[in-house]
Amino acid sequence: MATSSLSSDNMAEKKNWIRGVNLGGWLIMERYITPYQFAITNCHLRGNLCWYQGQLSAPPSNSTDYKECDLHQCHPAYFDSIFGKGYPLDEWSLARSFHRHRDTGIQWFNYHFDNFLQRQDLELMKNVGVTHLRVPLPHWILGNIDKGEEWISGDRWKYFLRMCQWARELKLEVWPSLHTAPGSQNGFDNSGKEEIIYTCNRWADSSYNVQRTLNILHEITNQFVRDELMDVVTGFGILNEPYFDCHNNIYRDFLDDAYKITRRNLG
Repeated sequence: MATSSLSSDNMAEKKNWIRGVNLGGWLIMERYITPYQFAITNCHLRGNLCWYQGQLSAPPSNSTDYKECDLHQCHPAYFDSIFGKGYPLDEWSLARSFHRHRDTGIQWFNYHFDNFLQRQDLELMKNVGVTHLRVPLPHWILGNIDKGEEWISGDRWKYFLRMCQWARELKLEVWPSLHTAPGSQNGFDNSGKEEIIYTCNRWADSSYNVQRTLNILHEITNQFVRDELMDVVTGFGILNEPYFDCHNNIYRDFLDDAYKITRRNLG
């Protein structure tokens, strides 16, 4: 039996611990995390943007852009969804609600990407011992949007790059994760589009969706290199939470191809 004279304290000091935080709700909005971002009104649709008290996505209250919503003047904008009429459920339906007001929708999204996460948040994480940041990314972040799709990419990549620079300065490591896939790999709202039936099959049963996901993985990982992020991006998640009913062979083949792409691009 092997033994060691090192005390448990000394052994702990020699370990390189990973203490990570998931930056959920930022570059992929989820209604339970950012409810006010989905609580749009007729004022928002007219381009008269306003925010709710305490809304993290809002510009600073001393900014000339900031205006609190007057609920006597601004009335809820409800839309049909899989669960009936109400506020948008997910990023797809939120983007769709601005279908006739696309520029306003882009502006509304960009305020969120700009303000939800600040450098001081990363400083706080660093100060309490966080070492790694997991950053969920949508598959449309670089503008890979097919005709008829509702997604709004906005300036997500710009703000992702800003966060990476903050992480570099604070000596934090970034592990992005592809959180969504064309067709939805699970039917959850965090895949961008919630469905009544949770399944992997809308993605896995479509060779087009699977191949498109591989193409997107190439685009994103290649962009990491082009933007010289490899000193701060030290890990990458291939695909978040594919539902358990994924066809094993299809999923394993996808993983094999995805690993080849990411290793070729990232080294």
